[in-house]
Amino acid sequence: MSLDGFIHNCSVLLEQRRGKELSDCLSIYSVSLRQVSSQWRQNLSLKGKLPSPYDDFISQVIAAAAHFETQIETCFSYLAEAFRILCNSLREEKSWIVPVLLKLSRELRQIAEKVDANQPKGLANSGKLEETESLLKRAYSLVVNDRLAAEESKKMASLELVNQLFRIYFKLNTVHLCRSLIRQVEGPSFPSFELFPISHQVTFCFFAGRLRLFDDDFKATEEHLGFAFRNCPQRYWKSRRQILIYLIPARIVLGRLPSTELIHKYQLSQYYEKLVHCVHIGDVAGVHASLERWEEFFIRRGVYFVLEYLKLITLRVLFKRIYKLLGSTRLKLPDLQCALKIAGYEMDIDELECCLANLIYQGYIKGYIAHKRHILVVSKVDPFPRLRNVISK
Repeated sequence: MSLDGFIHNCSVLLEQRRGKELSDCLSIYSVSLRQVSSQWRQNLSLKGKLPSPYDDFISQVIAAAAHFETQIETCFSYLAEAFRILCNSLREEKSWIVPVLLKLSRELRQIAEKVDANQPKGLANSGKLEETESLLKRAYSLVVNDRLAAEESKKMASLELVNQLFRIYFKLNTVHLCRSLIRQVEGPSFPSFELFPISHQVTFCFFAGRLRLFDDDFKATEEHLGFAFRNCPQRYWKSRRQILIYLIPARIVLGRLPSTELIHKYQLSQYYEKLVHCVHIGDVAGVHASLERWEEFFIRRGVYFVLEYLKLITLRVLFKRIYKLLGSTRLKLPDLQCALKIAGYEMDIDELECCLANLIYQGYIKGYIAHKRHILVVSKVDPFPRLRNVISK
């Protein structure tokens, strides 16, 4: 495609307010833009060929594409300038511009990540993600405060801009900054969640669920990640697998063990199959071995700290099995100690008392320890409450 042909096409799309087609046309990855970018020259001006400010905006996008393969940092600079120009015109535009804004926000973040990743070791971070975060926050502020009528409002861009900010905060390890955004999305002045595209809803729930996991709010984690998993199309196998990596630990803590079929389907057997089995039968040593074997994977995914809960939960399972086997509300600590030893996990009496006290304190067991007689006395009514009820307190 010639440069003149490309500009004419953009002019028609602008005049007809066809935002989706224009966003595809201006994507940094589009074939037509790549072809046109080879005709780019310094100080290329589109004044008189396109309405202002889109003459400058599209000129910057073409320049960014021209440097995409060879000078990624220069590409970012041009794309960031294009984003600034677009933001300056947002107040005057209506909802048709939303697809252009969202595609540019995604690609700006992706290019920023590439620039930061390509920075030579030993040098300070290039700070392109931080710069992108600042630009996206400005765009978010503009669209979320839009006062146009619903059918013309740009507010439908707000949730996806939040999602892009989430990605940046998780990448920069500044996830605490996500909390204020979640409060805004869940607040009364934000558009109804159901009005947004389902893909935007799924992405938001994925990140919100991960954040709730960090907060040990396992019920909220399950709600968010469960929604994301149910509504993520089957064809997006990798995305569904990624959701499960975080959803499975939350469900285990809540007492809902995943099926073997589900674990196999998403190729998570090596990480979770033995772990889930050991929790189910009360094999404390097996849980420790599984966590140790895949420690690097769990730490890298940010779920290791959650899986630490499984040690206590597995102890609870074992003690509940002993309680049912003996049929007594008075369990001798040496008997529990012996059961642990048979299961391949040794504890001295003091350590065992400490674990039992922790289980009682957190509500996993109803009862008390008769310290002098080394006996665990459990309640006659519901001595081992359902995990979901314990966690929700």
